[in-house]
Amino acid sequence: MTAGSIGNLALIVCIILNIYLIFSLTTKIRKKNFKDLKKIKFINNSIFILLLVSFLTLIYCFVISDFANVAVYQNSHTTKPLLYKISGAWGNHEGSMVLFVLILSLFSFLFSNSKVNEELKIYTIFFSININPYFFNFFNFYL
Repeated sequence: MTAGSIGNLALIVCIILNIYLIFSLTTKIRKKNFKDLKKIKFINNSIFILLLVSFLTLIYCFVISDFANVAVYQNSHTTKPLLYKISGAWGNHEGSMVLFVLILSLFSFLFSNSKVNEELKIYTIFFSININPYFFNFFNFYL
């Protein structure tokens, strides 16, 4: 299994976790049940960690010039200096979108682990998580 397929697998698992999180948050909001957020925090943290793994594997593919990855094949070559290879991971279209979703999930991760009102926490995570499936579908079905 190559590094690119590990990153792609992490994105697919993120889609599944994100859809599950949307439905579980929707039921919590409908029932006005704002207690017991351990499972929601775990899923939210897992999404962030999996997106981080995906982005780091993309950087790794650029550093080792893994041309089996299409983004690396189209946006890199073997004689580039290391700094340009690392910055090439987010310099292309696919990498910048992965970085954008990673930053969105970072803020969701930080907010879910903060000491805020539980109701505000659920609503904020719900609205920030609803943005991600559009980007995940673009990653997996249009690239």
